[in-house]
Amino acid sequence: MKKFWPHFPWLLVLTMVAIFLTRNLWGTRAWIETHDGIYHLVRQEVFADALKRGNFPVRWAGSLDNGFGIPLFNYVYPGPYYLGAPLSLLGFNSRWVIKLVEIALYLTGGIGMYFLFAKQSKLYATISSILYLTTPYLLLNIFIRGALGEQMAIAFMPWTLIVLSDLSTRRRLTWYHPLPYFLMFIAHNFLSFLFFPIYLLIVFFKYSGFWRLILSSLLISLGLAAFFIIPMLAEQKYLYSIISANFTYTYLDHFVYAIQLLYDKWGNGFSYPGVNNDGFSFALGPTSLFILTYGIFTAIKKKSLDLRLWLIIIGVVLLLLLPIAEPLWRIFTPIQMMQFPWRLLSFTPLAIPIIAFYILSNQKLSYKLYLVSGFFLFISLYFGFRYSTPYYFQNNDQISQQLYLDRGRTTTSSRFEMLPKWSSKETRYIGEENVRVAHGSAEIDNLLITPEKLTFTADAQSSGVVFRIRRNYFPSWFAHDESGNKYPTRSTDDGLIDFTGSQGLHTYSVYVGSTGVELLANWISLLTILLLAIMVKL
Repeated sequence: MKKFWPHFPWLLVLTMVAIFLTRNLWGTRAWIETHDGIYHLVRQEVFADALKRGNFPVRWAGSLDNGFGIPLFNYVYPGPYYLGAPLSLLGFNSRWVIKLVEIALYLTGGIGMYFLFAKQSKLYATISSILYLTTPYLLLNIFIRGALGEQMAIAFMPWTLIVLSDLSTRRRLTWYHPLPYFLMFIAHNFLSFLFFPIYLLIVFFKYSGFWRLILSSLLISLGLAAFFIIPMLAEQKYLYSIISANFTYTYLDHFVYAIQLLYDKWGNGFSYPGVNNDGFSFALGPTSLFILTYGIFTAIKKKSLDLRLWLIIIGVVLLLLLPIAEPLWRIFTPIQMMQFPWRLLSFTPLAIPIIAFYILSNQKLSYKLYLVSGFFLFISLYFGFRYSTPYYFQNNDQISQQLYLDRGRTTTSSRFEMLPKWSSKETRYIGEENVRVAHGSAEIDNLLITPEKLTFTADAQSSGVVFRIRRNYFPSWFAHDESGNKYPTRSTDDGLIDFTGSQGLHTYSVYVGSTGVELLANWISLLTILLLAIMVKL
């Protein structure tokens, strides 16, 4: 506790800034209308309901696609919904769950930025953390885009760097070192892997003498996240969007032009091709532009490896946003699934405050330094206030109506993004017929339904009776009877589930289980958790 008190006044300052800039989250019952906000509300509800029914890890979203179900959480980052799950299970509605998760992640990132530098200078660390909290792209993610996964990934980036520093100081691996990168892995599919080259670059230039400890920590992070990463990669072949290379949006239409980084009107629209058509801002902001410009001059005068390293990192990131980088995007085809090159702006909340810290660290203390720092902090807070003021709020009636419309959809920009490859490409509805006899003769009775399971009794007059389940087929669907006899499931021509039952009276259970790949991934994560538990005791 004694070690904490010296940090308390500084943490109090940044907490007050965070509370002020999130006033429109916690200070009203209304819901901020954002691009993806409604999707997160529905996903949180579906996720929490699945947990209540004993599904863990959660993979199948059975109520989506109009009740046919999709393997949403097999492919879409589950991290934010695991964070929100305890609140959902305690009875908080999904709106407050998402709001509180956003506030917690926002503050977590700010605190991480502070502790990244607090040992060197508490004042400069506080300035860096405030710059983090006021970074335009971070506020864009919260108040315009509603990009919850990106918010979580960005929040834990500073903590992964704290781990590197701590490993080099302690010279031994402890149980908490793998956690930040693990949380990044389940926070966002793309950012966690795109951050990896930056991570390696920092390790190579600053911590190469501790590569064994760092590699061990990273492998444990991967092991913890295996339950998500392995199926997400190995079972991509089951998605229509992957086999058809239909990613809804093409990266070619969403490069950022240099002028847009310098100035772009703040708005709540969407990204469109061209320099004048975008509905929201990609601008770095005046403070960030000053920091980058002054950072270049400082790097020329001062021999600061850290400053030069981070200037190179942000330079490469910004270059990859521009149309000039199109040939690289064509070569590295996996990153095309990211859809929007401007997503790389996610690294600005990390890089800009770090560059600012190293600039300050290379200056002599003077009134001029304090005046300039104070002026740009004021500018940052001013724009932070503006950017944290939403365009639209939705009252209870409006959000309830929108939730009613979206609860049966797929919570993705296009239905095809998470649709199993076998499924019908036409939108369809369950109706009242969940199970029927597709071939042969049988009486079906005692039907019980949950989003992940159907149980029914059937009296078949002969063998070879085919039962058809009106759900989207996926290899994780299984069927067995009351004696434990298993019946292979298969896809119909239009992506429903068929299985051939036995003659006589039987009770069948058709349910979502785990594929072989998913079972392997679950075991890897479980064994890694046991390893962490041993490390805690040691």
